[in-house]
Amino acid sequence: MKIKSLLKVMFVTYLFSAVLLIVLAAVLYKFGLSAQKLRLGVMAIYCLSGFLSGFLMGKIVQAKKYLWGVVTGLCYFAALAAVSVILHGGFQGNYKNILMQLALCVASGMIGGALA
Repeated sequence: MKIKSLLKVMFVTYLFSAVLLIVLAAVLYKFGLSAQKLRLGVMAIYCLSGFLSGFLMGKIVQAKKYLWGVVTGLCYFAALAAVSVILHGGFQGNYKNILMQLALCVASGMIGGALA
């Protein structure tokens, strides 16, 4: 039951991320954002998506919500990392940035779960 719910939540989260990334791409095209602003936008999307996944999973499980938020944040990051490895043959960026992305995904998922 919880695994099935987790998969549903992750699907919704990735759909949400895709929509936000399309919006960010449109804003980038329209206003010509700098690379730094683009990076901040992507990080914000990671945080919002992690929060959403934790919040939704917390609403579903109703027990140990913060822990399930951490799990969804880890799953979100793991899928992002897997796609990066598949598309680029390895991680893009330095390890400091990768650890920052992991921390953002996990922390935002935990906060979302706790607030559910």
